[in-house]
Amino acid sequence: MSALCESCVRHSLKVLATKRVNGLGYRCLHSSPASMAAFVSRPAPAFKGTAVVSQDFKSIQLSDFSGKYLVLFFYPLDFTFVCPTEIIAFSDRIQEFKALNTEVVAVSVDSHFSHLAWINTPR
Repeated sequence: MSALCESCVRHSLKVLATKRVNGLGYRCLHSSPASMAAFVSRPAPAFKGTAVVSQDFKSIQLSDFSGKYLVLFFYPLDFTFVCPTEIIAFSDRIQEFKALNTEVVAVSVDSHFSHLAWINTPR
């Protein structure tokens, strides 16, 4: 799914630079508020990526969700304390989303191997 994240960032990123502070390199992402706004009800950029679906690796792309609503849920990393409750809440209510003809795709910069390990970790 890192390809999906890269695709979306490419469409919204204004400047990518490397700064040197005290001899250390830092990556700085700068964007205008308008470019980072959520585009509700607007077409998502085309993407392809490897997802974990029912414990299996599966190649997915935007066109797989044609005719359905799609929630793209972005979170920083697997195994962090930033968003696990939100991810679990989406997972616990997946049947409610499906009843509304809606699919949920959670996206981070982690590999599909990391996603599978996180899924298999006891809650």
